[in-house]
Amino acid sequence: MPDAKRLTLASPEVQAAKRIFEKYRRRRSVSFDLLFRRFSIGDSYTEIARDAHSSRQAIHQICNLHFAKLISPEQREERRRSRVLRKRIRTALSTGALGAIVKKAKGAGCTVNAVVHELRGARVDVSTRAVFVNGNLCEVRTATSSFRSKHGRREYAQLHVSRATLARVQAIIFSVAIDGYPKRTFIIPRTVLSERYANEPSVRAYIPLEKLPCYNGITQRVDYWLYEDAWSLLKPRE
Repeated sequence: MPDAKRLTLASPEVQAAKRIFEKYRRRRSVSFDLLFRRFSIGDSYTEIARDAHSSRQAIHQICNLHFAKLISPEQREERRRSRVLRKRIRTALSTGALGAIVKKAKGAGCTVNAVVHELRGARVDVSTRAVFVNGNLCEVRTATSSFRSKHGRREYAQLHVSRATLARVQAIIFSVAIDGYPKRTFIIPRTVLSERYANEPSVRAYIPLEKLPCYNGITQRVDYWLYEDAWSLLKPRE
């Protein structure tokens, strides 16, 4: 079997397979070159079939007839891993708390990409607590319960961020989803929290669940309402 990793469209083995394929070209709506490129980058039969306006079964049959000998076991394994990773990324970015944030970010015109960590043994992990927004690494935190001081009447959502986390991200995306209150999303730049909590080992912030005037002239360190849905602060990074 030829080494599939070094095969290109100009390789003799590929050109020989293409000549056989072209004999039946009139019966198909997709070209050999396109199929070769799509198979090479690990696209699934379903993905190729959708773009080629064909059926998954038809693409599978074409692969078995014309591409099976061009794909090594190693490349098949790479294709399998690539498909699994893409599926995990789609799931992470479309479900749960992160999925809701991604939807809001895209609605604001932002580009969103998953954070993928490489692990031992060629394994990878897709983060559900961090995401790239316009190229900015953002930590995602969600509050589902409220906090009230012992003698106070106002309710707050608590945000805790370690110094290590704050040092490696460009912003904190804080989602508040507490029963009885509107769902809100705050995009808080790292520089804001670093400056306001410069002399503390970590950030422990309390975000009011209602926009009320300050109590007895006491103001918070950060006016968090300035950062509600402030996606424009995440400027595109090169």
